[in-house]
Amino acid sequence: MLRKYFIINKLLLFRIWEIFKIMPQKNWILTRTACLGNDSLALLNNKKYKILNFQKLRIDIFIDYLLGKTSKINFHPLTFIKRQDIKYLFLQQKLFSIFSLFPPTYFIIDSYSELTDQKFISKKNPNNSFNLNYSDIDNSILDTYVCEGLMQNQDMKLYYETFFNLIKKRYPKIKIIYIFFPDLLETRQKFIERHKAIKTAVVNCAKTQSDIVLIDIPLDKIYKHVDDDFPYHYSNETYIYVSNILNKIIT
Repeated sequence: MLRKYFIINKLLLFRIWEIFKIMPQKNWILTRTACLGNDSLALLNNKKYKILNFQKLRIDIFIDYLLGKTSKINFHPLTFIKRQDIKYLFLQQKLFSIFSLFPPTYFIIDSYSELTDQKFISKKNPNNSFNLNYSDIDNSILDTYVCEGLMQNQDMKLYYETFFNLIKKRYPKIKIIYIFFPDLLETRQKFIERHKAIKTAVVNCAKTQSDIVLIDIPLDKIYKHVDDDFPYHYSNETYIYVSNILNKIIT
């Protein structure tokens, strides 16, 4: 029991330290990226920027944070999360307040959270919610939380429009970079349709907002990871391709 609380407190302190490191930085990047964005950013040549990531903060809950609609932090779901790295991704969502003297220069987002993350909502408090993949959490959490599931395809357009507008309202000078996860290795029709819905929504937003830059990886630059059959893990060549584009945008 003591070991469990020690690990949670260690993860919590690390996240708080990450946030406070951003405070004095003039050059920092706000991100909402999973493996594709994270691994590509790790190859970035420009080292003057600090990065603060909220990997699992799906845009519907992200909107709630931007509008101040979320409740106090509830750590109860940590008990049901199976892996320590996923516990940390949960804490990222719950510690959203960014104590910074300066706004981020860039906001980098990839499509993974809207593609696969489920929304869990407390039965006692509908303002208490979080996002994770269903496989990341023990289903006994359903005694206290309802799994609302994936974001609906038909809702993508409205949510993305609202989200981008709120980000721009908070950070008027920010440049948004959106990275599409490829669907080349995906075989499940359900997720192929989700890819299409996400791309259509984001492309339409970019048509009316000139400060949204889209990164859509061409087929000949998508390389399967040699040791991993997961359709959203790629070889280093793919990450290098995305990183090279980021290096041209981020100055």
